[in-house]
Amino acid sequence: MQINDAQLKQVDTQIKRLLASDNFYGKRLREAGVTGVSSAEDFYKLPFSEKQDLREAYPLGLSAVPEDEIVRIHSSSGTMGTPVIIPYTKKDVDDWAIQFARCYEYAGVTE
Repeated sequence: MQINDAQLKQVDTQIKRLLASDNFYGKRLREAGVTGVSSAEDFYKLPFSEKQDLREAYPLGLSAVPEDEIVRIHSSSGTMGTPVIIPYTKKDVDDWAIQFARCYEYAGVTE
């Protein structure tokens, strides 16, 4: 994978936003010693999220925004343990709609 300077800047902006918060990912990045991303090498050192991380963040620990900005929640059933709850903002929901429209279009689905 090749990452360009514009992408690095976008990732760095989000990293700094998460570090400034006291949410799950901000803590995770601090624990990993991440202070920002300015190169592909920095990017490759970012910690991965695993299913157990999502469970440990129950219920809304994955939220990076104030609770009043959450407009939708998706949840697993929790049959294998603690449910995974993913909160979404209005922008997240709008982005998902665009993403799925693109997926359907690429798959040949039309009106």
